[in-house]
Amino acid sequence: MRKREKKPIFVTLRAALIATNVLFYLGLGLMGATVISIIAAGKIGLVQYILAVLSVVGTAGGVMFGMVHLNCPNCGESLMPGGRLPTKLPKFCAACGSEIKGTD
Repeated sequence: MRKREKKPIFVTLRAALIATNVLFYLGLGLMGATVISIIAAGKIGLVQYILAVLSVVGTAGGVMFGMVHLNCPNCGESLMPGGRLPTKLPKFCAACGSEIKGTD
């Protein structure tokens, strides 16, 4: 059986960075809404459990999406040093030193 070539979901690193940040920050915002909902209700009900699960999935999903899709096009190393979520693409890869195109 022949191994299929892996195709990226997004064409550019910038689009992958935007998707990563949107997922992560929506998860954080939902986490804040969950805390406010728990304080307002005075108890943890089904709605709060659902909000909590969705917020964790969104936040963790953003980080995992970035780890998979934000890689150097030359060497394949992650552009998220130490698991840190970047707000903008670096100009150079920390691993190989090559210039990352399209960061302007």
